[in-house]
Amino acid sequence: MPSNRCFARPFLRHLDLPQTLDKIPDDPYRTLAWMLRKADGYCRKLMAPPPFAEFLWADEMRKRPELAPAQVAAATAPGLWEARPGETKKQTKSRREAAQTAVINAALAFARSPAAQGLPGYQGTRGLKNEACNPKGEAE
Repeated sequence: MPSNRCFARPFLRHLDLPQTLDKIPDDPYRTLAWMLRKADGYCRKLMAPPPFAEFLWADEMRKRPELAPAQVAAATAPGLWEARPGETKKQTKSRREAAQTAVINAALAFARSPAAQGLPGYQGTRGLKNEACNPKGEAE
């Protein structure tokens, strides 16, 4: 049964379920989990099947006091990926990275700590640009 393996997500009540995928509400912690993986915080190749690992990482990060909801929401806001009027792509990227640095660093500190040891893809301190997990040029 999926709920025994944490696959069921009781995030929305049945009556609140959106009619289309574009109406699903954003979960900033899932976005942070994706950003953490891209920063080599955890590794898909270390998982034996990787079912929805970002949900598990998101759930654990949601419990961390150093990853407060307001901070995570600000660092994962969709507007950070959108250019402001007159802004170049490079400026947009710099603005986004500046807004995300503290949250990503806190998430990486958690991901490398023993507190994250039971999570799929955990690499501990090996995660610092682990070539086995994300060779250059590979998109996961």
